[in-house]
Amino acid sequence: MTQAVIHNHCPHCWVGNDPGHRYCEACGKAMPLAQRREPRVVGRSLARTRPGRELQLPELKRQAKVARVVLLLLTVLSGLLGVFCLVLMTNPAGRLGPDEVSTYAAAAAAMGVQTLLYLGLWWWAERSPLPASIAGLILFLTFAAVAALADPVAVLGGGWTLLVAFTAIFCKAISDGVKHRQLEVQGDADGA
Repeated sequence: MTQAVIHNHCPHCWVGNDPGHRYCEACGKAMPLAQRREPRVVGRSLARTRPGRELQLPELKRQAKVARVVLLLLTVLSGLLGVFCLVLMTNPAGRLGPDEVSTYAAAAAAMGVQTLLYLGLWWWAERSPLPASIAGLILFLTFAAVAALADPVAVLGGGWTLLVAFTAIFCKAISDGVKHRQLEVQGDADGA
């Protein structure tokens, strides 16, 4: 009767190793005691082997595309705020003065532009997550700064938590996008 040989796969380069090895035979990194089924990106380390790069590239690209979800969320939120401003502007009860109506009209127009910009970045992030994430972060912080100048109490009162959360998500997506690009360049250099 023959026994099947069980290989432990390195989570860094995904090369099969014999059971009991504490370090990967291919990349030399430590083998964890509990094995995961899928490849993972660990810390700041980038794979140095071709199999490792082939496994890290899709994972990093997926992580970089997290900004796409944030951009879609910002698109929906700014669109809803624009619709809300339009509803307030129509003023069925007749309680708003002409100055307030023009303020709501300007806010609705600004939200419409913001919605279109975020929608364009969301579409762009499918093809190029890194530059779209950078542009999204800059645009988001610009709008946040304008909102803070217009109404500092609202931003400092409760809006800062969303500001910090969205900024952190964008920064993480940018970091993963940079790693993805570094791996692609490294793979191109090794292939040449």
